[in-house]
Amino acid sequence: RAVRHAAASLVRAVAEAYGWREAQVAPHAGGLINATYVVRDDAGAPIAALQKLHPIWAPEVNLDIDAVTTHLAARGMETPRLVRTLDGRAWVEDGGAVWRALSWVDGQTVHAVPDPAWAESAGELVGRFHRAVADLHYEYRFARAGVHDTAAHLAKLSAYDDELAREIQAAAATLPALPLGPKRHVHGDLKISNVIFRGGRA
Repeated sequence: RAVRHAAASLVRAVAEAYGWREAQVAPHAGGLINATYVVRDDAGAPIAALQKLHPIWAPEVNLDIDAVTTHLAARGMETPRLVRTLDGRAWVEDGGAVWRALSWVDGQTVHAVPDPAWAESAGELVGRFHRAVADLHYEYRFARAGVHDTAAHLAKLSAYDDELAREIQAAAATLPALPLGPKRHVHGDLKISNVIFRGGRA
């Protein structure tokens, strides 16, 4: 009970930094890394996602989100936008954690597509995303080194002497080498559950 009370007090303090009341904030299921809460207006409609970030993220990642989503919005894409605190901060540090708020994008998330048309719509959206960021000139404030280093991940599998590790290494060995290309802006965690759908359209 004391732990729950401390957590509620922390959420209250963070919510107040944005001008929200604790009663407007409730836990939101679905996130794997960050603790996510939904913020609702007085009519009960969702208006923002409030997130307690996992320690793997430096606070400056929020400046990166702000830059990328500002660029996307300027190119006509609907995207969550960073919500600043009442005093203009891009994040809140409280209770040893970093918190951020993002504007709410209404829709449905899925962990598996119910129909191939959903996958096609998601692919089209990803293509539009990549076109939209193709002319983004920005130096990121935070990056997780090696997260998408396929060769390094495959090398780590050699420490595991089991069937699955051997199958993955054997399959990877049949793939052609990827040529080095220019650096590009990409979605760092592209999966179907990070796409929002409305009526089956991404």
